[in-house]
Amino acid sequence: MASALESAFTWKLYQNIAKSPGNILLSPHSVCSALMLACLGARGDTAAQIAATLGLPGTDPAAWHRQFSDMCEQLKGTESDSGVLIAIANKLFARLDIKVINNYSSEATKLYSSGTEPMDFASKPDESRIAINQWVEEQTSEKIKDLLQAGTINGATAMVLANAIYFKGKWDKPFDVSETKSMDFYTTATNKVKADMMRKKFDLRYISDDSLGLSAVEIPYQNQTMSMVIIRPNDVDGLSFIEGTLQSDALHDLISRLLREMKMKVDLGLPKFTFTKASDLSRVLPQMGITDLFDPEKVNLSAMTSSGNHAISNVIHKSFIEVNEEGTEAAAATAMISRMMMMPTGEATFICDRPFLFFIVKPETNSVLFVGRFSSP
Repeated sequence: MASALESAFTWKLYQNIAKSPGNILLSPHSVCSALMLACLGARGDTAAQIAATLGLPGTDPAAWHRQFSDMCEQLKGTESDSGVLIAIANKLFARLDIKVINNYSSEATKLYSSGTEPMDFASKPDESRIAINQWVEEQTSEKIKDLLQAGTINGATAMVLANAIYFKGKWDKPFDVSETKSMDFYTTATNKVKADMMRKKFDLRYISDDSLGLSAVEIPYQNQTMSMVIIRPNDVDGLSFIEGTLQSDALHDLISRLLREMKMKVDLGLPKFTFTKASDLSRVLPQMGITDLFDPEKVNLSAMTSSGNHAISNVIHKSFIEVNEEGTEAAAATAMISRMMMMPTGEATFICDRPFLFFIVKPETNSVLFVGRFSSP
């Protein structure tokens, strides 16, 4: 199975979200996980559309789920043995009168460690919402709060498919706090603000591509099991052009080239930043090709429940990131809610003093946990 980076899904999803201004953050892996849980219970065109949008290869659904499950297991780690902590959790919250098919429950547990919890959506909608939010907070070390806003759950809610992911990684070579200085950050060619810029000169993988108008650097976390990849435009106002014109295969090739480069001395400047981003994917995913899942007359989740068709009405995604001298902490959660329906050499300077893209990736598999845009402190 192609990783989230190797498929077109990650970049297409990002490009749709990036149409809005400001800082952007999402976890393609979290969104993929929620969709894979839905795909496990989908049949017919509903399953085919999810598979096509995610770029799942071949025509064997069992192989899709085995391979995605294996990829999830490869991502997980603990701070004690790798310097990186990755926790992934899935759960299906179903209304009391919804009959979840036993085979779906057992497969979801086996493949995705996903339990099923009955909820009294009909008479206790807000209590149910709070309980789901508490589960998300627990799974994300309290970084994702209030995923579901008041009114999101009501008496018509049938199911909530939820995924949560938490990442904490220490830099392989931490920044010295004493070297962090206030510097100009250019939000546009004519506007600048101050940012706390971390600074360090050390050996990193680096490439510059004038044809694409950008340069890129890889910053490894401890034991180099995970990395942050940063793509910086050559021009201060160049990021929007890159976002609009760079194709997913070119992005994949660029990062693959970067991860194969020999290391060189790089004078790196990276701003400290912390932000949270919430996104409604309910319109984005149909635009990407997943339409039947949201259509009560066409949805087919017959392998998940025998209580009738329950089209998805909301897909809510929320993510958090903090980057500092020690490393990175990031978290994300996705909830799908259904309603009752019937190379260079020498040295390089790489100062991130303008809007840039960042990816948290597993170099071994090119899997992307998080992708974002930092455009303003």
